Amino acid sequence: HTQACSDVCGYMYDAVFGAALALSASFDSASGTVDPALLNTNVRSLDFSGATGTVRLLNGDRVSDGQLTVVRNWQPDGRGSLRAVEVWTWASDPGLRRVSNSTVPVW
Repeated sequence: HTQACSDVCGYMYDAVFGAALALSASFDSASGTVDPALLNTNVRSLDFSGATGTVRLLNGDRVSDGQLTVVRNWQPDGRGSLRAVEVWTWASDPGLRRVSNSTVPVW
């Protein structure tokens, strides 16, 4: 794709780093295995300083006051490339409220 990664790379980094933290905390060095139930608990309760700020999960959902969540859909641009089109935007202040009109995603 031709779009810069700057708006999503931090979130991808945080997702991979969070998975690594949860796996590490769930690893039993004596048996060389990962306890799936403990991994689930650790993923759902992550709390670390990441590329996008404090990453704190509560029951698997990111907790953040005033965080804006943007969902984009890759759509053809008519020139043989793809472009990211904003589909929905939500704000988490407090709870969850939609702040943009919907655009029909292309599947």
